Amino acid sequence: MKIFLSHSSKNKPLVREVKSYLPEHLRLWIDEKDILVGDNITGSIKEAIKTNSDFLIVFLDAYAIKSSWVIKELSWAIEHEKQINRTFILPVVLESEILSEQLPFELSSRKYLTCYDYNENTIKLLADNIMSELFGWLSRDLDHKIIHHDDSSLKILNEADQFVAKVADQVRLIVYSYRRDNPLALEKLFEAISAKDDFKGLTYNEFINLLERFQQQGFLSGIVCDGFNIFVEEEHIAWKTSVFSDSKIRIAKKAASMIRSGNIILMDAGSSTLEIAKQIGAGLKMRAWKNLKIITNSLSAANEILHVTSEMGWDDETSLVEVYIIGGRIRTNTLAVVNDNMKFKKEENDDFKNMTSLLGVADISFIGVNGIHIDYGFSTHSEIEVYTKQDLMAYSKRKVVLADPSKFGIKEEIVYATFNDDIEIITVKDGHEDLIESYQERLLQTNTKIILS
Repeated sequence: MKIFLSHSSKNKPLVREVKSYLPEHLRLWIDEKDILVGDNITGSIKEAIKTNSDFLIVFLDAYAIKSSWVIKELSWAIEHEKQINRTFILPVVLESEILSEQLPFELSSRKYLTCYDYNENTIKLLADNIMSELFGWLSRDLDHKIIHHDDSSLKILNEADQFVAKVADQVRLIVYSYRRDNPLALEKLFEAISAKDDFKGLTYNEFINLLERFQQQGFLSGIVCDGFNIFVEEEHIAWKTSVFSDSKIRIAKKAASMIRSGNIILMDAGSSTLEIAKQIGAGLKMRAWKNLKIITNSLSAANEILHVTSEMGWDDETSLVEVYIIGGRIRTNTLAVVNDNMKFKKEENDDFKNMTSLLGVADISFIGVNGIHIDYGFSTHSEIEVYTKQDLMAYSKRKVVLADPSKFGIKEEIVYATFNDDIEIITVKDGHEDLIESYQERLLQTNTKIILS
């Protein structure tokens, strides 16, 4: 977002101080920085206001309302405001005395911010209020879907969307390791978010408003916020692919290196297994394997591999891979295929059993996990998927669990495997060395081992 700061030369030190408290994602236009030697001063400023700014903030005192430059800048801003048909000028009053005088261009009828003394706390409060008002205007535009067909307005909305998405990504990343039995206090979440450079100007009230918007727009599907605490109830494919994405790619590459030509592979649903599917697809293009058989309950993973077979022009006779998908209902949050008939599932043990009875016991299975706890083992949130994960292990020779570091230390509602089940865990430890090394040491006495990627 681009903001033009209009002020008299007398107030330039104050404006610089205010600027220092505003976040870096605001691009602030100040003539001393943005006008180069040789530029046409009048033309540059006029263009900055009328074509290159989303808002103009004017700092008003007795000097400013008599400044020819401030008057010119306001006149251009008023013209632009009429053209775009929305508020463009945001006044900041520096002296209460000028309120009794005739402010230029009917600014006296507008809501304004104030800054009557120049101590550090007052200036910081002004910066916070500026951010709050800017966010308020953008929120109003988004709520009412006021999209004007001019570049400036579209830029505002696009940048507002980008800002909201960036905050949502950070919220999901921070909350990812918190569950119902260890929720994160909202105040702690706000502290973590506002400590990041891009969001330093965010106030607590703005943050709470953002959380409400996230819930309304589905950014936090599966995440519960009760007004005091926040935690992950269930991971959703819509957002979890963006969490720990670098770690998941490294884990997927390590997993793919375990595959050999002729393998029968069982593949769970989830963001990590989706990354494995992408790695398998890349390897198939390079003809790294042949005669693979992949059985999965993940629509996303199946589609990823089948996209490659289509791109390569393979058919039933020439394809290097066969993809099988189990039957059942598709879960909307994970895109996993599941069987809701729990009685039939328990008694007949369907799904992967039927496929492996036809094709043979799998050489390797790649299994997702929601929590790994040293005192309990491997757990998940959904009872529906417990039996699927147990099938994956029961009908494969080699059982590989994919877990980014955030999964360690978490116990979900249902445990589906223990550390005595001959399981290999692929993870990374970058930034989580103490945690992962403590698990490595304690698992030495079990049948489970950790493989680092």
